[in-house]
Parts: sequence; C-alpha cells; structure tokens
Amino acid sequence: MKPITHPQLHALELQLHDLINRAEQLASKDPALLSTRVHPAAWSAVECLEHLNITARESLELVSDALSSTSSQDFSGTYRVRWLIRLFIRSLEPPVKLKTRTNRAFLPPATLNANDVLRAYLSLKTDLLTQLSQLEGYDLNTLRVQSPFIRRAHYSVYEWLLILLAHERRHVWQAEQRLAQATSGV
Repeated sequence: MKPITHPQLHALELQLHDLINRAEQLASKDPALLSTRVHPAAWSAVECLEHLNITARESLELVSDALSSTSSQDFSGTYRVRWLIRLFIRSLEPPVKLKTRTNRAFLPPATLNANDVLRAYLSLKTDLLTQLSQLEGYDLNTLRVQSPFIRRAHYSVYEWLLILLAHERRHVWQAEQRLAQATSGV
C-alpha cells in the first residue's frame, strides 16, 4: 500500500486506524457478550459490526466503480463538502441522538459468529485503507456515487467517504455501548 500524502485523505486514513483499534479492543472481549442483545429490538455489538461489514462491501464496490470511470490522476487540490452533507454527517456522529431504520439489504442476519464478524470487519477496514491509498491524485469532487441507502441521493466520492466513516463511528460506538450494557447486565 502506497503512503497517503493528501492531507484530507490522510485524515481519513487516521480515522480508519482508530476504528480498527476500537474493533480490536472489542475482539478481545467475550464472544457471548458481544452477541448478547440487551433488548429484543436493539442489535447486539456483533450485529452492529456485521451491519458495517455489509455497508463496507457495498462501499468498496461503489468507489471502485466510480474510480474505473476516470483515468486522471493529477489532482492535488482541496476536496469540498456541500453544507447539507455536512449536516447529514453531523447527524450520524455519536452519541446517537436520532435513530433511523436501515434498508432490509443492510440488516445483519439472525445468526452470527462473533469471531467471524470481527475478522471480516478488520479485513474490510484493511481493504478500505488500500482503496483509500488508490484514490490519491484523483479529483474526488467530480467522481460520484449513488447512495446505497437512499437511491435518489448522489455524493462525491469524498463526501461518501466522510459519510461512511461517520456511519462507522456511529455503529462502533453503538457496539461499545451494547457490550457495556451486556457486561453490566442492564
């Protein structure tokens, strides 16, 4: 993997490393606790991570498709984020204030193996880091993706990456909360 020098992409790389560290801390916990639902309507910690795995697989494909539509690699400017997207990103950040439902395609299956989910999570984050390094030099303002959640929504690749990482932080935080609740018996 080549080093990331663009400052905005480097900031995303650091965020991904933080998410990996937090997932590794979760991986050191009891798999039974990670799989415990503290409330029938609330996902377990492992279900939160599997939802992120499903989302990451989709995102890797979206960004790869966008990247294949261009060949220009001489961009060194600033990536922009529209104000409405900034508001959306803020709404995704933990602590979660606004609960939302996800599309059926992004729901975790009923039966999961915590160790398998955590291994997949860490592997997918490595894939995202690799993809991030491949984006160096591309004008991510002009490369576009369609939201897998809201079909009418389109984002620049940079905006999508910001949304993706805010979504990751939201659900990793949620997984940490679920684990704490399962541990305390709440």
